[in-house]
Amino acid sequence: MKVTKLWALLLWSLLSTLTATAAQADFKSSVKCLQAQLNTSGFAVGPVDGLYGRRTHRALQNFARKHGMPTEPSLIKHNASVYCRRLGLINPDLQKFWPARTKPFDLTAAPSVAPTAVTQIEEILHDLFVQVPAKLGLELAGTEQILVAVTPDEVIEVASATGRPRSANTSAYANEFCPPTIGAAGQAISGHIWICVPAGVEEFSGKSLAQLKFVLAHELTHSIQFQVSGIMPRPVGNNKRSFLLPGAIWFIEGVAHVVARLTTTDFDLSTYAKIGLADYEKQRVPNLSDLEHYGRLKENRQDVYSLGELAAAHLIAKHGLEVVSALFQALGEEQSWYAAFLQVTGQTPQSFYESFYENHNAKQVVTNNGYQLRNLSVRRPQRIPKPLNEQNTTSPLATNPIEPLIRLPLDHAKLVQTELTAPWPPEGIPELPKKGSN
Repeated sequence: MKVTKLWALLLWSLLSTLTATAAQADFKSSVKCLQAQLNTSGFAVGPVDGLYGRRTHRALQNFARKHGMPTEPSLIKHNASVYCRRLGLINPDLQKFWPARTKPFDLTAAPSVAPTAVTQIEEILHDLFVQVPAKLGLELAGTEQILVAVTPDEVIEVASATGRPRSANTSAYANEFCPPTIGAAGQAISGHIWICVPAGVEEFSGKSLAQLKFVLAHELTHSIQFQVSGIMPRPVGNNKRSFLLPGAIWFIEGVAHVVARLTTTDFDLSTYAKIGLADYEKQRVPNLSDLEHYGRLKENRQDVYSLGELAAAHLIAKHGLEVVSALFQALGEEQSWYAAFLQVTGQTPQSFYESFYENHNAKQVVTNNGYQLRNLSVRRPQRIPKPLNEQNTTSPLATNPIEPLIRLPLDHAKLVQTELTAPWPPEGIPELPKKGSN
């Protein structure tokens, strides 16, 4: 037993080293893309070595100024894939340097993940890396690193392998979402998707397969926003910074849920209209303006996901899926959420919020800054049936099959990381209303 355990530890140690090399290579591939593009465009950076140094940074600054692109604060090495993509959009000839053209993703799995399950995940990813970007009308430029594990210890090892030092927080978060009870659980970071699967699964099927597909599609949507919007540094005191995706958190998570449902289930936008605000029939409906800040992901996570998904569906039904890509790109231009939303939709966020509640037959209650439903006897929405294995739950959409962790890779010698977590939901994707039901 001791010998077997020792060999397992040695094998995982070797895999961690290989994973670290692969992750570093993927980051370098985006920097190399950027360096080759800048050299080709006449902004010399010297050797294409994948190292984001002062010369590369200065050349990118000069390119950005010439083409009217933002130069601060998003002009950082963590956004290498973002600028690799943007330079290719400015000059299509530079798209030949996009790493994703030859390798959209690279998958590394812990030894405890069954080879048959790894193969299945890889096949699903090949399909989703075509379907999700196509649905949003956006092409990925950088190669995404996909890391799959089973146990919290393996997640910690993977985290360390990708450059994140061990800490008490890492252990706490790993134990919170891993292992999942069914299917998979995941989290997206810039350039990486981490997936945790149940132990002993040889092949996913039924609800576990549906859950896996949903998780992967959800996290891939986040990865697309990482490459389009980039991450923004935010000062947190003592000359340290945290990094966050730009935009309202209800929008970020709501859109990922909608895209995942539209891609991996028979859900369509008309289904959301039938659901309405049934989850809030006997309670106050939160104001979406209160669900914009990242802190709400901890304080009001169920509302962020359930109400965020309904609001995102309403936004997409009104403007089409192109509104998502347009907002991603406007936010990537360092516009505020208010300015980006106004530019893309022609209305302020607050105006949209009011139209959303009016559409769902709700009126504002000024005393508690929320909304209450009205005339439900006239217009009673269709509920999504609860999962068979779920008990004591009043909100089908509030317990969605994935609530991702958003963690971003940082230079820990200089930066402090902001963690955003959510507990993992009950098993399976909620059953959907049959088409044509009232």
